[in-house]
Amino acid sequence: MPNRLQFIMDVRVHDADAFYAKALDIAQEGGLPEAEAVEMLKPGGEIDLGACLVMIFDPGISPDGSTIEQSTHEYLEIEEDESDD
Repeated sequence: MPNRLQFIMDVRVHDADAFYAKALDIAQEGGLPEAEAVEMLKPGGEIDLGACLVMIFDPGISPDGSTIEQSTHEYLEIEEDESDD
């Protein structure tokens, strides 16, 4: 019997360059040409953390036995006392 689940997580990116590099690796491992992956993940030369997040956690291939129906992301405000100086 199929079940439908929703998984929610908060992600704090401490190193945008490392996060981007991982997303780029995953995109290329999935067969996306480097130029296309860079344009998707770093449009205009600026890292798009949301696009990187989606690439890392929903790279377009669902795990065996499942179908990822949708993934979304949103940016959350960081309280001053939560910042990583």
